[in-house]
Amino acid sequence: MKWIGQWAEQNWDWILSASLILNVILAVLLFFKSALNSMLFHWYQEHRKRQDKTREILLELNTRMSSFHSDYFMLLVNMGLSHLATTPRDRALAEETFNEAGKTMQSTNEFFDRYDLEFPEPIRALVSELRRAIKIPVESVRGVLSREEILGRSDEVLAVTQRIQAEVQQLVR
Repeated sequence: MKWIGQWAEQNWDWILSASLILNVILAVLLFFKSALNSMLFHWYQEHRKRQDKTREILLELNTRMSSFHSDYFMLLVNMGLSHLATTPRDRALAEETFNEAGKTMQSTNEFFDRYDLEFPEPIRALVSELRRAIKIPVESVRGVLSREEILGRSDEVLAVTQRIQAEVQQLVR
């Protein structure tokens, strides 16, 4: 305790200078109080808007992932069976089913492209993994997809979509 007294006696000028500087800073801040308050309020509003927008994007992603697996499965099945369509009616039905599933898949891919930079990092990594999983080799497109290949690819996409949904649910809470 004795050393505090000695220090204060030796540094009295420094303490007075620091006090004066702090008082000047506080006086200036008090003068600009309403401006600072306005800036902080605006920053908080923007922060909340970004959080709300991110939440909406994640909720839409979750909804899209609910149907993504079934759309992808239908696309694979259609690709596997399209080579077996012999009549014009069968080919037209196969093409219609393929186009319907393709439109939904395309819409989701456009959603990924539009919001890729706004996704949190764990979601971005999972979306990249999903994009890799849905790619179909050229050999598979040219030939008939086997049952095992359809189920294997479908299971892989299902696993990634479920992980995306679990991550979204964790982030939204």
